[in-house]
Amino acid sequence: MNDLWFWRRWAAPYRYTHLTLLSISLATLLGFFICYAFNIIPSIGWDVLSKAEWLSTPLSILKPDLYSSGINLEYLLVQQLFRGQPLHISAWWGHALLALIAIVVSVGQGIVTTLPRLWYIIGTTIMVFFIYFFQLDLLLIPIFDNRGGIILTLALYLPLGYYLHAIRPQTNLIARIGLFLLATCTLAVLFGALSETPEPFFFLSQYAILLPIGLIAVFIITVAHEPVANLVYLSSQSGSRQAVFHYIVFIAIYLAYLFISYLHLTKSIDWDIYYLDGYLLLGISSVLGIWGFQRREDFAKHILPFNPAGAWLYLLMMMTTWGSLLYFWVTANDAYMETIEEVIFMTHMGFGIVFFLYTISNFYSPMRMGKPVHKVLYKPHRMPFYVFRFMGLIATIAAGYQSSNYPITRTTAAYFNGIGDAYAVQNNPTYAQAYYFRGMQFSNANHRSNYALASLAINNQETEVAIKHLLRGTYKNTIPQTWVNLGLMLKDEQRFFQAKFQLEDGLSRHPNNGPIANNLGLMYYDTDFLDSAFTYFDIASESNSSASAGRINEWAVLAKLNLPLPSDSVEQLLYHDEIGLDANILAWLGQSPTPVSLPKPPTPQDSALSQNELARIYNYALSQLHRPDTSWMNQMHGYLRHPQNGSWFERITLAKALTDYQAMNYYDAYQGFSRLANNIPRRAGVYLSMQGIMAEKIGLPERATTVFQRAAEEKYSPAQYFLGFAYMESGYLEEAKSYWESLVETLDTTQPAHQLAQQAISALNWQAGNSATSLNDDQKLWIITFRNQELPQSTLVNLWQSIQSAEQKALAGIRLVMAGPNLKAAIAPALSQLSVPTPELAQRIAWALVATDPTTTASQMLNLNAVTPNQQITKKLLEWETQNPETKVEPITRLALQAPFRSDLIAEATDALNQTGDTLRGYTVAQRALLFNPWNTEIAKIYVFQSLYSKYTALAEDTLEELSLALPEEEYNSLLRQYEEQKLDIMPKNF
Repeated sequence: MNDLWFWRRWAAPYRYTHLTLLSISLATLLGFFICYAFNIIPSIGWDVLSKAEWLSTPLSILKPDLYSSGINLEYLLVQQLFRGQPLHISAWWGHALLALIAIVVSVGQGIVTTLPRLWYIIGTTIMVFFIYFFQLDLLLIPIFDNRGGIILTLALYLPLGYYLHAIRPQTNLIARIGLFLLATCTLAVLFGALSETPEPFFFLSQYAILLPIGLIAVFIITVAHEPVANLVYLSSQSGSRQAVFHYIVFIAIYLAYLFISYLHLTKSIDWDIYYLDGYLLLGISSVLGIWGFQRREDFAKHILPFNPAGAWLYLLMMMTTWGSLLYFWVTANDAYMETIEEVIFMTHMGFGIVFFLYTISNFYSPMRMGKPVHKVLYKPHRMPFYVFRFMGLIATIAAGYQSSNYPITRTTAAYFNGIGDAYAVQNNPTYAQAYYFRGMQFSNANHRSNYALASLAINNQETEVAIKHLLRGTYKNTIPQTWVNLGLMLKDEQRFFQAKFQLEDGLSRHPNNGPIANNLGLMYYDTDFLDSAFTYFDIASESNSSASAGRINEWAVLAKLNLPLPSDSVEQLLYHDEIGLDANILAWLGQSPTPVSLPKPPTPQDSALSQNELARIYNYALSQLHRPDTSWMNQMHGYLRHPQNGSWFERITLAKALTDYQAMNYYDAYQGFSRLANNIPRRAGVYLSMQGIMAEKIGLPERATTVFQRAAEEKYSPAQYFLGFAYMESGYLEEAKSYWESLVETLDTTQPAHQLAQQAISALNWQAGNSATSLNDDQKLWIITFRNQELPQSTLVNLWQSIQSAEQKALAGIRLVMAGPNLKAAIAPALSQLSVPTPELAQRIAWALVATDPTTTASQMLNLNAVTPNQQITKKLLEWETQNPETKVEPITRLALQAPFRSDLIAEATDALNQTGDTLRGYTVAQRALLFNPWNTEIAKIYVFQSLYSKYTALAEDTLEELSLALPEEEYNSLLRQYEEQKLDIMPKNF
């Protein structure tokens, strides 16, 4: 009788069936507590959204020497935010619930047929009663005016039940259950085939919910006294004469704790203590009841033998209770959950108090004598057990007196929520909204109705209606999604402070909730309160549900603040399947004063790039400009061929152009900036200015002038003064002065270009006899740069010595060194000792001093670090001069195609190709150079002869005619004689 595994003595079929039902019961209980403990609500999940922000940092690789461009490099910072998903009910959840109900009905019907006649009639009547409330006529089965559902059900169940009860009573219980399961499956097939209602089984599950509700109530009443009964076991098993005292103490603590927890549940108190959870209490009672029900088998043995029907009846109620609770939880139907938890406390208090009186009344004396009362607990001699049940029910009602009719109205609201779900699954939002609204009418503050109505309002773009329902849903039983959505919608409506306060309230109601903390952090982030933002992101990063988003947003803050951290430890965080985190870390690393070399990020092949993937690729490319990899960028550029990646054209093309520039692939870089200017009209001025600055840095000020003119026409205001400096770089000082004067006349005095124009005019008008005290360091640099050929050497040296800024002084000194040997001799000692702010500037000084020394050898030059484009090309040429001509042809040709602006490079490349007999390829090199730099007469001369060597005499002579206008007469005549001699020398060989 008291065997823990009492079913092991049963016959094998009964034992296996019992274990199956027990397994289902425990599985539903465990499934509920997993979802409950980890707050898993599949019907209302999270959407994780990404947003981006451009983080500006100076574009150092295109920094002009003579002025500040104000053009920045922009890293793409990624932030992630949460949004609660709209209510979504999956049909298979209802199907699983209906399957559970089908098992309960089938097994229950089988058990009912074994009962005596009176109880069989009562049990069958109850079943018919519930079937009537299943609303089977709504399945629209076209039999007898759409009443086919109930007719088929009764036609199968009633005759089968009567046959097994009255005609074949000898049928064993397993067979009875099997026949009813077969009948239920038959009904399922008929309903599925004949019903004209969409999703008939889910629809039926919502109306059939009345049966589980009834069984839940019966089950809670059945097990409500189990904790107290087991306290009797704890008190009396030791045989101590203090058993009564121990029992009373245990009961007092238990009931007091129950009462306090009940008051907290009903919002009567809110102390800072740990309260008892109602579902945990019911779970304990459920498990204890498996054996407690067996100990009471004598009470109903003449009606329902415990072995096995009674045990199975208990397990049916248990699996129905926990299966239904699991369904209510995953569908977020809080009205059911709140009511059931309140009923759990009421029943456990009411039945607990009465069971205490029952034990004291019947077993006080034996407990005082230390007798093992727990063995005879259900054999009373004063208060009968059925009296305890009746009094317990009265006490339960009394315990819930404070609730009035709230449990009934909340249950009604929850029922209408389920009906609304039935129509939502059928894609009938009008009816769904009507039933959700009825649910709200019965329980105005139930969260589920309001969230469902808010979801429908959002779908209909009724923002104010959605906000109203979300606000109403925050009164009680809230979930984090409500607060997050409310914050997002209020922010979208420009109600920033209200959104902030709602998120703060939500975080107080759900302490340390990751998604709420994350979105609240973004509110502070967007208003540049980065310290507060980081605090909330840190909370989010500690939560399992938002750890990834919290870390990504933390690194967005770190990148934005450019905080110094050990880069070697930061690198270990890269490329661990958090793409947004990679993007933000790369943005942080890209701002480091010390460049860091990193491995390539993993990249998807031939697919559409997400925003986060684009950010990782783009930020990586910008952070690695110090070691450009054009082959990798060509691969990235291939993503633009995918039709869905068109929106990333600008950033990938920009990264490719900058990488090409750093890789000495100047032609492709120039073309990349051209594509950007032509295809991105809103930023054409910016990209044209980048193109112009690049032209200046590679020594093409005339081309820079043309490009800056276009940029100014695009209304890009900095291009106004870029153009003035391009005139000066080109040597057109008078034109520059006129241009600056026109700017002074036309620009408002508050514009930066106006003040810069005045300073430039002063620099151009300054004379040697004037005082230099009124000049700033920039003006002194400009005078030294552009007028070093017209001013006395002593004046230039004095100006240089008066410059205070180390950077400006270094740049001016480099210009003087390159201007002539006398100036170099005057300033070289001081310049070589000058302390400069960057290693690059120190390298430029060293190059200038060595390159202008006539005794410098090639090996000395090769030991220097080349910084500027022209220095890098010169060093390459020196390297190749030490190689054999056979190994020199390909690299020098490739460089000539990449950097077609140096006449000496073009001459080297064409000579090398001509020596190999590849004159056509030499023509290609010369043609590209002339197209890229049409102002260079040396390149034009090379093109003339290369056209001749390639038999394009007409092109050669057209270019000669153009040169007649650009060259002095004597120089042109000499060129013409040389051309005619070469033509006479070449033509006989060709013809």
